[in-house]
Amino acid sequence: MNDLWADFKRAFVMVADRHAPVIQKRVRGVDNNYCPWLNRSIKVNMRHRDYFLPKARTTNHSEDWVRYRCFRNRITNDIKKAKAAYNRHLIDESGGNPNTF
Repeated sequence: MNDLWADFKRAFVMVADRHAPVIQKRVRGVDNNYCPWLNRSIKVNMRHRDYFLPKARTTNHSEDWVRYRCFRNRITNDIKKAKAAYNRHLIDESGGNPNTF
């Protein structure tokens, strides 16, 4: 009986994976423990960037694309700086002890 159940389950999962694959979602700073370097200003700028992308796509005006790219590049640089500052802070807190880091 257990062998029949295992065969059915394996076949069902294989068919389900083929027709309804697992979708991966990107989660941005839902929890500060997950992305502690994301601060309020970065999140606000991310919302602005996410507002300007569909607008640029629908209007296809160069000004809208420039505005979107400006926000995108600013956010990328802000995230890089915030991550570097967070990692620097972790290293400073560890006091040179690699076990705590």
